[in-house]
Amino acid sequence: METDGDPSSKLHRVLLLALAYLLWLVGIAACAIAVLQLQSIVNVLGAILGANRYVVRLLSQASLLLGGVAAFAYAVFLEGYYREGATSGALLLRRFARTIAIPLGVIAVSLVLLEVSLRLMH
Repeated sequence: METDGDPSSKLHRVLLLALAYLLWLVGIAACAIAVLQLQSIVNVLGAILGANRYVVRLLSQASLLLGGVAAFAYAVFLEGYYREGATSGALLLRRFARTIAIPLGVIAVSLVLLEVSLRLMH
């Protein structure tokens, strides 16, 4: 029977928190890649649609700014969500799988759109 003062339960909590923060860093990296992919597809679509360089630059900077703000807000949410999952006994990897799907979906859609756009250019 484990108690709160049991060293093994403290070690278990510390390891779960360490895992939560490791998963949080992976989530942040996925969000950063998603923002960069989004900016890339905006640049390519602007060029395909014939926008001049000033409009493409404006759209690129706007997509970077808005995507960065969204990614930052999502990263802040993820930290609390993962930490709460680690301390409450919830399945941390299930929470990770649910939340990592969003930036991975953005990356996948951006890559498909980029590939289609590049094929249309040539």
